[in-house]
Amino acid sequence: MSFRFAVPELDADQAADFSPRQLGLLIREVEQAPAPEAARLLNGWLCLANRSPARTDDRLRALESLLPTAKTTLDELAAVYEVGSLPLTGPFRDAATVARSIQLELGYGFKRVLMEHTQKLTAEGQKALPFLLCRAMRELADTLVTAYCTYCPTPSGIWQEIHHIFHYAQFYGLDNSLVEDFGGHPSTTLGAIYREVLLFALMDPYHLQPGEARTVLELVSHFQRLLVVEPYRDVSHTDGVFLIQASQDKPPRPLAASGGVVISPMDKLLDTGRLVAELGATRRRSESGDSAELTLIPVAEGRGALHALLARLERHWTSPPRRGANRKTGGHDVAVAIGIPLVAGAVAAGRGDLTTQLENWQVANESPGGFALRRDGPIASDVTVGEVVAILHPEVDEWQPGIVRWVHDRQDQLMECGVQLLAPTCQVVSLQPAGAESGPPRLGLRLPEVPALNRPPLLLAARGTFQAGREWGLDGAHGRQRARAVRLDDHTYQVDVFEFEILEGAAGV
Repeated sequence: MSFRFAVPELDADQAADFSPRQLGLLIREVEQAPAPEAARLLNGWLCLANRSPARTDDRLRALESLLPTAKTTLDELAAVYEVGSLPLTGPFRDAATVARSIQLELGYGFKRVLMEHTQKLTAEGQKALPFLLCRAMRELADTLVTAYCTYCPTPSGIWQEIHHIFHYAQFYGLDNSLVEDFGGHPSTTLGAIYREVLLFALMDPYHLQPGEARTVLELVSHFQRLLVVEPYRDVSHTDGVFLIQASQDKPPRPLAASGGVVISPMDKLLDTGRLVAELGATRRRSESGDSAELTLIPVAEGRGALHALLARLERHWTSPPRRGANRKTGGHDVAVAIGIPLVAGAVAAGRGDLTTQLENWQVANESPGGFALRRDGPIASDVTVGEVVAILHPEVDEWQPGIVRWVHDRQDQLMECGVQLLAPTCQVVSLQPAGAESGPPRLGLRLPEVPALNRPPLLLAARGTFQAGREWGLDGAHGRQRARAVRLDDHTYQVDVFEFEILEGAAGV
């Protein structure tokens, strides 16, 4: 069994220098240059090398020599683009673009070595096979993760290549072979890398908030050992069971949604039962005060945010959310107000004095639960993942509040985003801290009850507003009321959405 991967064509006119001396000079130059220049130098050499004829051993030695420097450069680039709002613009976008290119080129290099190696496999070469399989899998997995984290489409064919590498390794019993990682990192196995990228994809990473991906990756690494990947078989239940169609360029999907259609002998099942049970037990122990197991997990916003993230992982790894209604094709334009101040102004104005700060987007498709929107051209947008928006549809009289759940930046002056609608309408309110608390009032939105979703009235305000039991003076269409925050329903990096109760007999503050 051999591989046929997507790699650049070799050009006899290309002549990269693979000598140890030249590689040493390149490494020193990259290490001494500022991050943008270092990335350009590294990416340029990899692009040339992957299109230049060379001996397999020379190519592998060069890749191994460059790998520690490349990983350091990629970490420096990540430190730039991970702090940018999504979709990325300016230097954040430039850093992400070159990072993705470097990872693609590293993947090309290891895939070519692996292809050439398996085509002329010898007894001596068999010893290196687990190492080469692991290297190729790691680069492909890292390329996928970076595409997800920067909200860009995944490279064509990459999922199919990942599935094939794992199938090959599992067929020959190499998926659990320990391989020493570069730079003193802990040894790993190809199976562990595969399970990690499968779990990360099941989290629907295009819906993650900026900064959450790092925490999810740490949790995935911690719990992946409990994930079971096995040949396809008939099962009596579908919760926590996913189908891996290895001949398709797709991540795993719920078995219940696939209809159990197996189209290749390589198709497999992914079972999260043991993992979800342990994840839930870990979350409950941490909520009760025993957080020893999670002390090394990086969380920027405290244990409460970690517990909420663990609960989301449980849901996604058991029964991912499914679309509740069919979408219909759009084609018409809608006005979009972005951010609480603009949303409040738009709601107050109705269809009247529409501000020039509104953005026009085209509806790609829509359903009762939300919109997929598209915008062409180089015009910058204020849309970011997790931001509150309000949409004025030509067929609806009210501004409809929602939250941006995903953004795709396709690098060709085409931007797409998905908006989950929160309610059919909303009211603007002012929240004034009650009692002895001081501080200016906060602008917010009051969302009505939605009986069809069994959801009570909610308040939406800037992130950090919610605190269980906190009381507020509420000014709005209902006059002056006193409200108490009850339960956090949702939060993003921009807003809190929470349940509240009106305190009877308390008309003022």
